[in-house]
Amino acid sequence: YQNTDSYNIGLGYYPAKKIYISTSYNNSKSIYTNSVNLETLSLYGYYSISTHYFTTLSYAYGLSDSSSDNSLSLRVGYYF
Repeated sequence: YQNTDSYNIGLGYYPAKKIYISTSYNNSKSIYTNSVNLETLSLYGYYSISTHYFTTLSYAYGLSDSSSDNSLSLRVGYYF
């Protein structure tokens, strides 16, 4: 085992008042020695449905052999 470090760089913008879209690249060192770094490219979207409800959609694509090939997430949230 080893200590790890990672970095993430991204860019996002609001194409409309209720919509936010971003993309990012992440590189993380594995906790295991002599392993390939985990590299992913991600897309993220946020939509404000109403005053209290919102939804997010995220997709990540693994660029390295050690990361997951694909990951997809859809969430619905509530503002208190």
